Amino acid sequence: MARIGEFDNAKLIKVYQLHSTSHLIDEDAFCNALRGNDVTTAWFKNLYEHRATVIAQDLEEAFEIGNVKQEELSWKHPSCNSFSVGNVFHNVDDDVMYVCDAVGWTKLTMSMAMVDSVKKTYFTDSR
Repeated sequence: MARIGEFDNAKLIKVYQLHSTSHLIDEDAFCNALRGNDVTTAWFKNLYEHRATVIAQDLEEAFEIGNVKQEELSWKHPSCNSFSVGNVFHNVDDDVMYVCDAVGWTKLTMSMAMVDSVKKTYFTDSR
């Protein structure tokens, strides 16, 4: 049985980090997400932004590239920090999302398909 975040072959992974003003928008949600707790609330408050893209065999390799070998990132936002607790890793190929914990990973119960559906339902101006 594969470990959480271990894939059968290399995957395209988008990494999301809290943006630079997220603490001003909602300090509680920011602090919780920074600790790796309740990232879903911070996500839906738009406190995260896409900061890097990497192709990796598993989340550990993606984490290593983001911290030790940033030149191997497929794409990097100018404000990208090293990868850390509270970062959201989206396996684009399988539409599965994970949060980086202090030790290991937690698979999130949300996917981009779900996020897009919620945004269309609740955040679209229907005037």
